Amino acid sequence: MTRDRLAVVIVSLALLAAAGCGDRDAASDASTKAKAEGAKKVVEEKIPPYAYAAPVKGHIKEVNIGEFDLVDGIAYPALSGAGTVVYVVSRPIASPMLADSACPLSQARALATLRKANYAEVTVDAKGRSRYFAAGTPSNGSLTDMSPRGWTTSLKADAGKAAGNVVHRHYGRFEFDLPLSHPSVDEMSYGDRQQERKFAAVQACDLSDPKRMSAQLVQAFARRGTELRWKRVVVELDHTARRLQ
Repeated sequence: MTRDRLAVVIVSLALLAAAGCGDRDAASDASTKAKAEGAKKVVEEKIPPYAYAAPVKGHIKEVNIGEFDLVDGIAYPALSGAGTVVYVVSRPIASPMLADSACPLSQARALATLRKANYAEVTVDAKGRSRYFAAGTPSNGSLTDMSPRGWTTSLKADAGKAAGNVVHRHYGRFEFDLPLSHPSVDEMSYGDRQQERKFAAVQACDLSDPKRMSAQLVQAFARRGTELRWKRVVVELDHTARRLQ
């Protein structure tokens, strides 16, 4: 083989090798693109955020529990007849989804604890007064003020809504416009705990419905404070909590 023919063969082999590498690079690029598209599809299939207008606006400040804003909550007429319980928190808890719950207060407290939200609570009676003002955090303490003239309250409840405001002389204030729930079990407010009220006869919630809890869980919460059986709570509220991230 002459030197010229040998050169031609070497050049041809080099071109073939380059073409083969190009195919591998193209295949690699296609694989990377497919993986990226697959990852993008997984991201797009995540549970969409649950958005709604904040039904509560307010601010609390106290030396022992700190300072925080209030943005969400629930309201319901207490089965004990004490009045309308208004429980508000510092982070969204999907209050529209809890509106028709059989156990709104228990679910709201569970979500508030899962989301590390602070809270405030009053129970407004038929005369527009509350016998207590409660506020606190999941881990840094709480207060329940029983002073008769430490705060003022107003409430208008009709057409499935509870709206009004609470003004505490020392600790702050909040306004609310909440769906009015109608629990089918006896819920224990912070005021009930202070007065050591006994549970009335309760009807069990249907555990097959993620918006409902068992009466046993309500009782466990009242007895043990935040030491809930969280495995049961997380199973029932996981979907709601993920949508609030």
